[in-house]
Amino acid sequence: MKKNNAFFILICLFFLLISGCTYNGKDSLPIISSEDFFSDDAAFLKDKIIMYQDHGLFSDYFKDYKIEEYLIEYDASCIYVDANKNAYLQISSSNNINNEFGIYSLTEKVYTPLVTLDQGHQVAIKAVNDNFIIWEEDKSSNWYKTSLHVYNLKTKKDTEFYVHTVDPETDMVYEWNFNKPVLKDDIVYFDDIVGIKDDIYQINLFQYNITEDKLEKIKTQAQYPMLYNDEIAWLGYRKKDNGTTIVVNNNGKPLEIAQIKSNGGLFQMSSSKDIIAIIEGINIPDYDIITSLAEKTNNENPKEKSYSEKETLSQIAYGVKIFDGKTAEPVMVSKDPVDTPDNNGKYIGWRQFTKDYPRFYDVENKRIITVDKLSPEKVYGCLINQKYLIFDTYNNSDPLNKSISLYIIDLDPS
Repeated sequence: MKKNNAFFILICLFFLLISGCTYNGKDSLPIISSEDFFSDDAAFLKDKIIMYQDHGLFSDYFKDYKIEEYLIEYDASCIYVDANKNAYLQISSSNNINNEFGIYSLTEKVYTPLVTLDQGHQVAIKAVNDNFIIWEEDKSSNWYKTSLHVYNLKTKKDTEFYVHTVDPETDMVYEWNFNKPVLKDDIVYFDDIVGIKDDIYQINLFQYNITEDKLEKIKTQAQYPMLYNDEIAWLGYRKKDNGTTIVVNNNGKPLEIAQIKSNGGLFQMSSSKDIIAIIEGINIPDYDIITSLAEKTNNENPKEKSYSEKETLSQIAYGVKIFDGKTAEPVMVSKDPVDTPDNNGKYIGWRQFTKDYPRFYDVENKRIITVDKLSPEKVYGCLINQKYLIFDTYNNSDPLNKSISLYIIDLDPS
């Protein structure tokens, strides 16, 4: 499947794009890199978490906010909750493949299926707004033959609008591409690997106008669409120094706003308004520097450490930070895995993989909040929109009666 010497693209990997395009960028751009975590503000909260900002308890700083709990008795994953408390679910079949999606009313406890696929096909909801659901169909059970669909919530009509490019030698996509499309009103922005040249994948950025049923390519060698200050943005190539940059459309005059230097591990982003939340994998040498700084802050003597060559190349920790268009500011580093940042411009959340209290970051007050009103004996994911902050957890102790629990905080209870 994978070409020799070719860069490959996964949601958790970050790499340089090669392009002949140039942008109206600044001569000196802010740099986003793992060195953002090399700060004297680093301090241990507990053994596996280093924090750079103030921190506190939900019960102290959000005492007037209620947490509503909802049990959904389906083997499902929740992708979105709208203002009317309808949960958009992907439903798993008996072989743990998501082959259906629908809407579950949390208030009425009624599930309405919307799309059910044939055996062996899978669904993945990518984006939702009040009118449309953008979802990806896997026609091969392994995400090697995929296409994008739009489901119209008003007309109940489903339309396949793009089939991902396949390698003519294998009749499969060139590589897995889990970059999420962006849905803005009735426009969908997405990327696709369309070929390979000189061992470099060729990646294009597209837009699809749902109302006009019109597809067009808007950039070559551009990927990872996002919204920044309500404009489409993407990752592009900085030709003069072979760097990868965040580029904002800027009313049709593309403008670079930051350069990214990644160590090649996990690199995920979530953007909202003028805030970009980033989760980045941290290798052992960088983590050694960070822990030394934290130990110094905590009035401890830094410990001497040595690593094998294999350990030096290993990813050992996960850093959360934000970029506000000017500077990258570290939030925390976790030894336990975290990923999938979510962000509404005011709060930032992430998915955990180990049992602990869930946490989120209050951007305005620069404070990490530990949600002490929930149990530390569960593993939580996090969804954020302008209305709700949502933590979810799977209840899989009984394999015959799987369910999920949603814990919803209304951010605008008025």
